[in-house]
Parts: sequence; structure tokens; C-alpha cells
Amino acid sequence: LPAIRDIDWSKLEDDAAKHFAEAYDAVNPWVAIDGVHERLFFEPHRDSGSSGTSPTDSFMTALTNAPPTAYEGKGKARAFDRTPLQLERESEELQRLAEEALLLAEDQFLLAKKEAAEIAVKQTPGLAESHRYDAERRYTIMRAESKMMMAQSARLKQEAQDRQQAILLQEQLLTEQQEAARIADERARLRDCNVCGDAKDPLEFAAKPPTAKCEHPPTTCNDCLEQWMASEFDGKGGEGIKCPECPATLEYADVQRAASPATFEAYDKLLTRLALGSLEDFAWCLAPACGSGQLNPENRNYMDCKHCGYKQCLRHKVQWHLDETCEQYDHRASGAWAREEEERQTEAMLDGVSKKCPGVDCGWRIQKTEGCDHMTCKKCRWEFCWQCLASQKEIKSVGNTAHEVTCKFHSTNLDVAWPFNVH
Repeated sequence: LPAIRDIDWSKLEDDAAKHFAEAYDAVNPWVAIDGVHERLFFEPHRDSGSSGTSPTDSFMTALTNAPPTAYEGKGKARAFDRTPLQLERESEELQRLAEEALLLAEDQFLLAKKEAAEIAVKQTPGLAESHRYDAERRYTIMRAESKMMMAQSARLKQEAQDRQQAILLQEQLLTEQQEAARIADERARLRDCNVCGDAKDPLEFAAKPPTAKCEHPPTTCNDCLEQWMASEFDGKGGEGIKCPECPATLEYADVQRAASPATFEAYDKLLTRLALGSLEDFAWCLAPACGSGQLNPENRNYMDCKHCGYKQCLRHKVQWHLDETCEQYDHRASGAWAREEEERQTEAMLDGVSKKCPGVDCGWRIQKTEGCDHMTCKKCRWEFCWQCLASQKEIKSVGNTAHEVTCKFHSTNLDVAWPFNVH
């Protein structure tokens, strides 16, 4: 077996260290230390000044004097008596003490070897042997204690890490439990909207029903109520807006409370226009960019807007018709004037290609295409001269020759008196 000082006891487990020490006692009781054969482990010594206890027992007693703190492992449900930071500090302190103890053991062992050599020269080899034995034993025990402290430090460090992880797991579990409890509590508080059917927070509902006449709790969410108000306003205007849950009609204050700002603004403007429009002398300006209105008590047919200067006819609701009275505007606007003008133009065109029959109560249009000027109306059979419209009876009474001489269309003698009454 190697010398005991050449063994790295920090790398041996507790049971292995014990078996190693027992092997030295049983197999090789004499060990060479600095060229001198010395007994390291043996039964109680006779007069060596030892304590009378086997080195093996002393060694194992030292190993068990300060047992490591029992470590139960990590877990997220455990309660801890020390924080991870405290364990880290204890681990660092144990590591420092273990390193100092190992340095001290090495220094004491080297010093004891020198003292044993001096004792061997000045006194007896037996005393030197006993001194070396005690020094070797102390060195072995101190190295074992240092190893135990290093192991305990490692265990504390690992426990600190595990506890920190356990704390994080506990915090995570607590957060998850709190979130689950919050969601469950929120779910228990949610209310179903009567319109959209969604489960919503009670704060998303009005504190009161839409009107004081409603006998039901508010079960329509604010978003759906605003949409309902906008739909009712678009369909019914300023009157007859009803509750989405019952037939109750909303008043002005109810609409203001339930509708969106944009819907209420349009509703308020409409009611204002209706109220002003009901006044007998009030009229709105028809200019597209104006929107103003005013009273017109002096003239109910004409308005000169004081806001924009637009002039309009209050009777016809159009821009003022210059140079026309309202009656003339009616005549023109009704199309009668246009029809009369068209008739005049048609008459002028017909007069150029035809003539009216001069027969009594006839007026039938006749067109001459060929032949003499003696015409006979196909409608009333009236006979007349095409040129002067003289009756054929009158022409016969004076004769054709006299007719031709006196007819203003046939005769070139303008001084001749016209005897026929045809026009």
C-alpha cells in the first residue's frame, strides 16, 4: 500500500476511506515515513502518549462528528427554513473553511515531520515514532474533515440552486393559480348581452335600462345599444326611437344617454330643424354651404339670407326668379309657356304652307298643291278664293272679272276699293 500521505482522501467516499484505513491496520501495519519504518494503524499503544484509541476508530469518529445536513431534494411544494441566498453564503463559508483547514493540515504535517526527526536524534526513536503517528493521524483526519466540508459546501450550493428553482416554481404555480382564480371569478361575473349574445364584463352594460318606463334590467351591452340607436335613428328619424328590449319609447335625455356622440349630434340637429321649421315665418337658407335660417315676417315669398346673402323664393323653394312674379314662374315652370311658344311656332310654320278655311266655325287647315284659286273645304264644303279668302258666293255676285280686278292679290291697282268682307 502507498504511504498514507500520498492518498487523496478528498476523492474517496466515506465507506471507501474506512475500508482503506482498516486495510492498513490488517495488511501493512508498518509504513515507511522518510526512510523510517513506522506503524500507522495499530491496537492501543503501550507508551506512545496516544489516547489509547485505534486510529481507525478515531478517523471514523472524526468523520461522524459533524454529519452533513440532511437534504431532502427539490420540490415546488416544500417550505424552506433558509433562503437560497443564505445557503449560498453557507456554502461559500464552508468552502473557505475547508480550504483553510487543508492548508493548515499540510503545514502542521510538515512541521510535525521535522519535529519527529529532531526527536529521533535528541531523544528516542519510540517518541519520534509516536509523534509521527499522531501527526499522520491528525493530518488524515483534517484532510477527511476538509473533504467533508467541501462535500457539504457542494451539497449546500446544489440545495440553494434547487431551492431557487423551487421558489420560481412556487411563484409560477401561485401566479397560475391566481390567474385561474381571477378568470373563474371574472367568468362568474360575466353577463350575456341580449343582442349579440356575448358574455361581457358588467361594466360594459349600462347601470340602468334605456328608459325610466322600462321594467327590465339592462341586458344590452353598450356597443349593441349604440348600434341599435343608430339604426333606429336612420330608420325613424327623430321620433319613435324604441328600447331594444321592450316597446318603450326613448325621450330626448334617454337618447342622449344611450346613443353614441355622433348619433346624438345628428339626432339633436334634426330635432332643432324640425322645431324651427314648424314656425310659420321661419325658413332655412337653401344655399348648400350655409345651413342657416331666419324669420321672414314681412315677405313670405322672398328671403335674403342674412348669413350668406343667398336670395330664394320661399313659395317655390328655389333660387329667386329675377324679372318674374311667382305667377309668371308658375306659368313657365308648369310648361304652359313652352307649349304656347311651341304652338306659335307651329302656327307660323303652318301658315307658310297652308291656310285656315274661312268658313264659319271651321278653321280647317287647307294646303293648295295645284289648280286654280277656287278652293272647296273638304270639312265644311265652304268655297272661297285661295288668294283673298273671299266667299265664292260674293265672287259670283260681282263676277270673276270684277273679282280679279278688285282682289288685292290679283289686282295691281291698289287704289281700287276692296268690296269683299273676308277677313
